Amino acid sequence: MSTSTNRRVNKSRTVAPRLIFVLLTSVCLTVHAASPVREPGETISYLGKDRAEKMDAYLPDKTRHPGLRPAVVVIHGGGWAIGTKSGTREKDVCSTLARAGYAAFSIDYTLLHYEGKPWESRLIKQAWPENLHDCSDAIRYLRKNYKSLSVDPERIAVLGGSAGGHLALLVAFAPESLKQRERPLDGLAGVSSAVSCVISLYGIHDLRQFGGAYFPRDSIGQASPVTYFSKSGPPTLIIHGDRDTVVKPSVATDMAEKLKAAGAAHELLWVSGAGHSFDLHPPEMNVEPVVLDFLKRHLK
Repeated sequence: MSTSTNRRVNKSRTVAPRLIFVLLTSVCLTVHAASPVREPGETISYLGKDRAEKMDAYLPDKTRHPGLRPAVVVIHGGGWAIGTKSGTREKDVCSTLARAGYAAFSIDYTLLHYEGKPWESRLIKQAWPENLHDCSDAIRYLRKNYKSLSVDPERIAVLGGSAGGHLALLVAFAPESLKQRERPLDGLAGVSSAVSCVISLYGIHDLRQFGGAYFPRDSIGQASPVTYFSKSGPPTLIIHGDRDTVVKPSVATDMAEKLKAAGAAHELLWVSGAGHSFDLHPPEMNVEPVVLDFLKRHLK
């Protein structure tokens, strides 16, 4: 398979990281401050009223963006153990998307439960595979309730950061059989959780490289997105800081190589000088234009 260095590329292409860097910096020679974040317009019990995990909706202005809008589900990070839908990064991402005309939905999901301090005390309860089921049901909920939410059920993307990037990649590539509960939630049986594209911010594709200690040992392969990479998967945008000391840059490099080997459409953007856990407006580089361009191309 040939590798293209043209921004206007077909489904099976890879965009050279250096080219994306040049294109981005050519339009962002100075750091652009993010616009003020907004609060969600509505909090939704997408998993049922008995669940503590909710979904925050950031909806575009109906007068400027009428009709059914493309949607993006945003999955927070936090090592599968901490984090919230209302985090600073999630508010920045969702506010940015809503201003651009996308209906953005930030979700909470099942987390690891420790006896004391996360990662340092005894693990009481695993999160897998409930965390994946929750994230997948967020897609199903939007598709089921698209009319009341003014969401286009054929134009849904998923975005996640760090551990959220791992779950976003699973939502994008794993088969429905893995993403579905034994007993589907009311009204969601048979509803697809497929997405049109996925954005991974410093996410993890292979738990053998990072994160395997937080999953059942016999589920490492099953819970690794790389297991399911294929040509038929949705286009993927990888964004990673080249000074990330948590999820090392080699993880992003390997992810891009594995996607290429599978024939999957993907792009890799290096944020020069950035570490781990940034939003769409890190001081090193404004990545908002690349994210919005990617979504525009794949949520037409």
